[in-house]
Amino acid sequence: MVDDNAPLTVDELRWIARRLVASLTDVLGLAAGRRRAPPKHGGGDRRNAPISSITRP
Repeated sequence: MVDDNAPLTVDELRWIARRLVASLTDVLGLAAGRRRAPPKHGGGDRRNAPISSITRP
């Protein structure tokens, strides 16, 4: 965060704005990638299948 009375130059403010835009672009890209439907429980590759537990008699 920048203090209200911080003596920033125009170039410094532009740099901050560019970094903010780049960060928000990255976040939007990550969010868009996570919009895919989650895999179904117990799918064919068994990655989401329940873990079997070993029980003793």
